[in-house]
Amino acid sequence: MKTTGVRWIDMLRLRWRSLSRRNRLEDELDDELRFHFESLIERFTTDGLPPAEARRRAGLDIGGMEAVKENCRDSRGVSALENLGRDVVYAWRAMKKSPGFVLTAAAAIALGIGVNIALFSLVYSLMFRALPVFDPDSFRNVHIATFGEGNRSGYGTPYNVSWHEFNYIRKAAKTAEIGGLAEVEMSRKGDARSARAQLVSENLLSLIGSRPVLGRFFAPEEASQPGSAAVTVLSHRAWQHWFAGTADIVGHTIVLNRQPFTIVGVADERTTGPVLIVPDLWIPLTMQALTRSGEPLIDIATSGWIQVFARRKPGYDDGALRAEMQVLAQQSLQPHLPKRKAQVSVESGAYFNFPFVKQRFKPMFAIVTLAVSLVLIVACANVANMLLARGLTRRREIAIRLSIGAGRARLLQQLLTESVMLAIVGGAGGLFLAWGGARLLVGMIPAESIGRHQLDSSPDLIVLLFTLGVAVLTGLVFGLLPALSSLRFDLTPALKTEGLEEHGRGGRRRLQNLLIGVQVAVCLVLLVNAALLLRGFTHALQLDPGQSTRNILITGFDLRQQQYTAEESARFMNTLRETIAASPGVVSVSNTFIEPLHDQCGNMARIPDGDTAAREVKTSCDEVGTDFFRTAGIRLLQGREFTQAEMFNTARVAVIDERLARDHFGSPMNAVGAVIRLGQRADSDHEIVGVAASVRSLDLNRVAYGRVYTPMRGLRNNEGKLLVAYTGPAGDIDKAIRAAVASLDPNVTPHTKRIEESIRSALLPARMAAAAASALGGLALILACTGVYGLVSFAVSRRRREVGIRMALGADRVSVMRLVVWQGMKPVAVGGIAGLLLAGAAAQAVRAMLYGISPLDPLSFGSTALLLACVAAAAAAIPARGALRVDPAVTLRHD
Repeated sequence: MKTTGVRWIDMLRLRWRSLSRRNRLEDELDDELRFHFESLIERFTTDGLPPAEARRRAGLDIGGMEAVKENCRDSRGVSALENLGRDVVYAWRAMKKSPGFVLTAAAAIALGIGVNIALFSLVYSLMFRALPVFDPDSFRNVHIATFGEGNRSGYGTPYNVSWHEFNYIRKAAKTAEIGGLAEVEMSRKGDARSARAQLVSENLLSLIGSRPVLGRFFAPEEASQPGSAAVTVLSHRAWQHWFAGTADIVGHTIVLNRQPFTIVGVADERTTGPVLIVPDLWIPLTMQALTRSGEPLIDIATSGWIQVFARRKPGYDDGALRAEMQVLAQQSLQPHLPKRKAQVSVESGAYFNFPFVKQRFKPMFAIVTLAVSLVLIVACANVANMLLARGLTRRREIAIRLSIGAGRARLLQQLLTESVMLAIVGGAGGLFLAWGGARLLVGMIPAESIGRHQLDSSPDLIVLLFTLGVAVLTGLVFGLLPALSSLRFDLTPALKTEGLEEHGRGGRRRLQNLLIGVQVAVCLVLLVNAALLLRGFTHALQLDPGQSTRNILITGFDLRQQQYTAEESARFMNTLRETIAASPGVVSVSNTFIEPLHDQCGNMARIPDGDTAAREVKTSCDEVGTDFFRTAGIRLLQGREFTQAEMFNTARVAVIDERLARDHFGSPMNAVGAVIRLGQRADSDHEIVGVAASVRSLDLNRVAYGRVYTPMRGLRNNEGKLLVAYTGPAGDIDKAIRAAVASLDPNVTPHTKRIEESIRSALLPARMAAAAASALGGLALILACTGVYGLVSFAVSRRRREVGIRMALGADRVSVMRLVVWQGMKPVAVGGIAGLLLAGAAAQAVRAMLYGISPLDPLSFGSTALLLACVAAAAAAIPARGALRVDPAVTLRHD
C-alpha cells in the first residue's frame, strides 16, 4: 500500500515537471536521443561498418526520431493535456479570425445560459449559501417538527419550539451550543414605522460571531427568567440612523411598545443575524410578553415560537448532533405533550432550508427549471445549426488535415474544444446577464412589506463553478453533432472544389432541419404556456370574488405594540369606527380579523347530527364586527348580521356562507336557526343567525372552504383591520382615517391600502409567472427565428447555381421564392405540430394557475401557433429575397 502511494506521488511529480519545465525536458530528451544515436554509430563503426552504413543502421535500430519523441512524451502521461493546450490556442486563434460568428453564437449561448444561472443564483442564495456568521461550517439550523395527539399551537414555521422546550434542550445539549431567535415588530416612540426586532437567547449574538462596538451583549441573568430585564442591543445601522452614532448611547433609554428599554450595547457593522430579515435591534427572549399584549407565549408550554440554532462543538459531526437533538426534543415534550412525537432534522445554515419549504416548492422549482432548460436547448440547437453551416466551409481544411495523417479522433477533440471555448465565452456573457437579472429580481422584493433583507445574489465560487460546468456541458452538447458531421465524408470528393457543395448535402440538410424543428417545438411549448398564463391572469381579474372589489379601504394597525388591554382595544376600535363613519364620503365602517379575500384561518367545525356523532367539517373562519357584510359588499342571503350587543356579550352566534349551508344543511333557509359546533364540546355550539354569499379567498383560483363568521371580541381588536366603504377620492378618506386615529392615540400608526391593491398582490404569483413565461417564450422565439433566418440564408448562398439554372430554364421569381421559403418553413411546420402536442401535455403542470381557463384553450394554442408561423415566415422571406437577385447569365458564366 505504501509503495503504491509513493508511486503515485512520483507520477504526479513527473507530470508536474513535464508541464512546468517543458522546454527543459525537450532539450534533455534531444540530448539523450542524440547520445544514444551517436553511441550506436560508434558501436557499429567499431564492429567494422563504414560510417555511412553505421549511421543508417543506428537510425534503423532507433526508428523515427519524432515517433520516439512522441512515445517518450506519452510515457509522461501529459500528452493529453499538451494536446488540449494546443487545441485551446488554435481555437482562440480561429475565434479571433471570425469575430462576427463568435459574437452571434456567444450571444445565443449567453441568453440560454444566463437564465439558468439567474435561477441557480437565486435558489442557491436562499437555500444553500452559507449564512453571514462566523465559521458557517459548524453553524446549523435545527428543525424540530412534532406530530401526534395533543394541542400544539405555533407561530412562524412549524419547526419552532416553546420557551420551556428550548430551555430544556439548551441546558442538556452536549454536542453543541444552542441559541434561539424569534422575529417581531415593535413600535418606537417618535417613529411612525415599526422597528424590526429579534428576540434572542443571551448567547446568540456571540454564537454567530458578533462583537459589540459599544457596551456589551446580554448577561445570563438578564435572559434567564420571563420579564427579568428590559434591555436591548442596537444594530450598527439603527445606532447610526436613530442616534447619529452618538458615542455615549450605552445606558440611554429607548421606548418600545410604550415600555422603556435600556440600551446596553451596539453590535458591529457586520452583524446582520442568521435569518433573511436584518433587525434593527435585539431583545432577550424573556421579554416576549411585551411584544404581544395579552399573548404571553413564553408562559405557554405548548406554543412553538422560537427558532433553534446550534454551533457544533469540536469533535462532533452532524450525525451526533442530530441524534442528541432527537432525544432531547422528545424528552422536552414529555411534561406537557407526552403523546406527541418529535422529528428532528439538522441542516447547514441557510435562509430557507426548511423541509416543508423544499417539499412545497419542489414542483414549482421543477417547472421553472424545465422552462429555463428549454431556452438553453433552443440556444444549443441554434448554435449547432451555425456550426453545421460553418463546418461545410471548413470541409477542405479538415480534408487536407486528414489526408496528411491527422486522426479523426484527434480532429474531433479539436472541434469540440472550439465548441467548448465558444460556450465559455457565451457563459461569461451569461454570467453578466444573470448577475444583472438576479439583482433586478432581488431589488423587486418590497422592503416595506418584509423589511430590510440580506439576500446576496452576487456570484461566488460555487456560482462560477456552476457557470463553468454548464458552459462546458453546453459546448459539448451543441458541438458534438456538427463535429461528427464535419468528419463524416470521403476525402477524394471533399478535396475537389466542386465536391464541397454537393457531398453530404442530404445528411447535413436533414440534421439542420431537425435542429430547426427542435427549436420551433420547444419555442411553441414556452409560448403556449405563456399565453395560457396570460389568459388565466386576465380571466382572474374578471372573476367575481363574491364581494365588492372597489371603493373599500383596508386599514391595519397593531394595538399589541401599544400594550392595549382587551377593554381598551375594544373601546378604541368602537370609537374609531364611529368617528370615521361620520366623515364625509364614508358609506359604512366595520372591522375584521382576517383581511378580505384572505384565507389564513382554518378550523375544524362539527355539525351536530341528532343522536349520532357530529360530522367534522373543515372550514375557514373570520371574526367580524357589526355592519361587516354591508361594508364588504357581501350579500346576506338569509337571516341577519351581528348586533352591537353581540359584540360585547357572550352570545354564541355565527353566520355561515352559502357553500357550507348547501353542503351540510340543504339550503340557506334550513341553516338559519341550526347549530354549528366550533370546538370539541357542546358548550362551543353556535346558533346560525345568517347565511352570506360565498367569497373566494385571496387565492382566486379556488373557492375557499365553507366559511364561518363569529363576532369580533376582546383581544382580537388588538390586531384587527378596519374596512371603510366610501365614495369619492380615496385620498380624502385616507386623510380622515389618519386624523381619526391620531385624535385617539398619536402613537398608533395606521397602514391603509385600497382593496384593489390586495387583489393585485394576490395575483402577484400569477403575474410574475406570466411575465417570466412570456420572457422565456420571447427569448426562445427570437432564437428560433434567428435559426430559420440562418437556415434560409445558408440555403440561398449554397443554392445560387441551382437557382440560376432554374431561372435560366424559365422559372418565375414567385416559384423560386416559394421554393426557398418552403425549405425554411418545412421544419417549422413539423416542429410546430410536435410543439403543439408537447405544449398540451406541459400545460397540465400550470393548470392550478389558469383560474378556470382550460389547459387546452384553443385561443391560446391558435394565437401562438399563428404568431410563430408569421414570424418564422418573415424570418424565412427576408433572406429568400436574395435568391431573386441572382443573375442567371452571371451564375452560368461563373460555373
